[in-house]
Amino acid sequence: GQEMNRRHDSRFQKCQQRWVCSIADCHTVIHKLDEELLADITILLNRVIANPEMIQIPVTSDTAPSVQVRKMENEIGRQMDSLDRGKSALQKMIFECVSLKYADINSAPHIAQRLKVALANAGLLSQFSMAIFKRAVKEIQ
Repeated sequence: GQEMNRRHDSRFQKCQQRWVCSIADCHTVIHKLDEELLADITILLNRVIANPEMIQIPVTSDTAPSVQVRKMENEIGRQMDSLDRGKSALQKMIFECVSLKYADINSAPHIAQRLKVALANAGLLSQFSMAIFKRAVKEIQ
């Protein structure tokens, strides 16, 4: 569940590269040559390129606005009804409310769809592609 750190140790003859879990208590170590790792990643990318349905697009459900958004909407409504409203203060509150609503939007379905399209357009790889790998990692992150 955490990142692995690459270590190179020339004392090992068979495999000088190893990946060590960043959690101190974990002690997981994986010995894997860089070439083997890149080949494994290429196989996985090709599997997803060949079968884009493997990328699952999360189902979105209409969620109720957060408590903070509802409070701000209520305050905006009160300010609109009041005779003593400052235009610039009200405008600032509206922009803050819109910003909160935008932050609440679930972008996972869009990101998954973008990744699906990017990989579908890539074509099967004959060797590791750093560009496609970086694109996939960026979309996943």
